[in-house]
Formats: sequence, C-alpha cells, structure tokens
Amino acid sequence: MNPLEYAQMKLIVGKVNSKPKKDTFNLDDKKEWDCLKRSSKTFEACQQGALLGVFSLLGMKLEIEKVYKKSTKTSPLLNVRYVSLNNERIDIHNNVQSELDTAKQRCDSDKKWASRLIKRSMDAIAFGKLLEVAEKASIQCQMKKTRKAEFTVVMQKVKSISTIINGFSYLLDKEHIRDFGLAVNHYIVQKMAGSNRKTCLSERIIYVQPNDFTILQLFKKYVMKTFNKLSAFTPVKSELLEYDGSCLEVKSLCIDSSNTSDDIHKFSFTCHI
Repeated sequence: MNPLEYAQMKLIVGKVNSKPKKDTFNLDDKKEWDCLKRSSKTFEACQQGALLGVFSLLGMKLEIEKVYKKSTKTSPLLNVRYVSLNNERIDIHNNVQSELDTAKQRCDSDKKWASRLIKRSMDAIAFGKLLEVAEKASIQCQMKKTRKAEFTVVMQKVKSISTIINGFSYLLDKEHIRDFGLAVNHYIVQKMAGSNRKTCLSERIIYVQPNDFTILQLFKKYVMKTFNKLSAFTPVKSELLEYDGSCLEVKSLCIDSSNTSDDIHKFSFTCHI
C-alpha cells in the first residue's frame, strides 16, 4: 500500500470514528502553534527553492505558474509545472494531478473528505516529484525523519543536499538550504509581478533559465561564502558526501606557505561526531 492509498484509508476510518474535540488551546498556545506552523511552511518553501536553484545551476529550465495569494508571514510554495532535464521535458503538474485524480475517485462517496485529502497532499506529492528529478540528476538529498501523518501524505524534509556543479562538489547543510532556498524563492516570486488570474495559461507561466545569472549570484553569496576569498579550490572528497551529515561541520582554510605557489589553495574539513 503506497502512502496515498494509506492516507485514503485513514480518511475513511477517521470519518467514521471522529468525534468533536474540545478546544483546549489558550491564546498563548495558539500563537505559539501558529508560529511553529509558519516556520514549517517557510522551511518547505526554502527546501523547494534550494532544489530549484540547484536545478538551474545544473542546466535545467523551469516552468512555474504564477502565485497570486501571497502571505506576509510565510513564503509560498511554488507550482512547478515542467522541468527540462537532458532534453527531456518532465511534466510535474500532470504527474501530480493524475495521482490526485485517482485519490478523488476512491473518495468519491464523500466530496468533502476527498477535497481535504487533495488540498493537504498536493504540495507533498509535488515536492516528492521534484526529489525524483533530483535523483535523476545525481543530486543526493539526505532526508530528515518526520512524523507519520494520520490522514495525508507526509511532506518530506531535506536535511542536506550534495551535488557537483562545474566539476566542484558542494554540500548544502540546513543553513545553506534556509538562506539560499529562501533567496531563490523570493527571486522567483518577484518575477511573477504584473499579471492576474484571468490571463491565459501561457501568460501565467514564468521561466527560470538554465544557469540563471541571479541564482548563480545567490549561490555564490549563500553557499560559496565558505570560499569567498579563494580563486580556486579542490572538490570535496567523495567520502564526505557519503557521510550521513550528523554533526557535520565544514570549515575552509587557505594555507599560505612559501613552499607552495600562490595559485594553490588547500582546504581542511573537520567532522565532529
């Protein structure tokens, strides 16, 4: 049984067994809970933005539908319709929609519960499709452990991203994912200005080109800042990329020695377990 089928089964069982619950939250609890939910939603946008940024730097073209409802307290998840990889145009939107249509048919007896399933699961399934694209592009994503959702598909959370760009290996930790991903998200949202819902689909789509210049500058600012004073550097050793990432600290050190040429730069990497 796949996660979507399990969620559908739990919806039916939950509908039968559900009982009204008393609201035991006081005002302070609600504020704290809202803050945690906003933080979680923003991180989901960050991890999506980080992946999309890496996609662009690896030569992929992205087609994204414009966002119209914009919150001032969270960053929006983007509706990615297509990703072009190695001359293959991957249809993210229709792949997600086909899974949701199947779920809707199975829950056809109760439109309310079907609608709730679709709404809660759509973003999680869409991000799962992006992770599949990442795997095809040899991008290694280490995932966090997440709680099991009772009625929906769980949104996967990324702990670290490792990839090779222009011959150099990069390991994006949680801080990189947060800062770089949020910056990419804001950059793409800014490209969406000046349109409305009534325009045709072609006018509602914005494009992120391969090797986007702005994304490259954001990558240099938030990810390559470890190397910001170096003109050349050696790739990260492959065994570091295979490490599970727990308590990993990566530090850079430029060694200036009279015995080495000025063009040679070395790095020291330390892992604290």
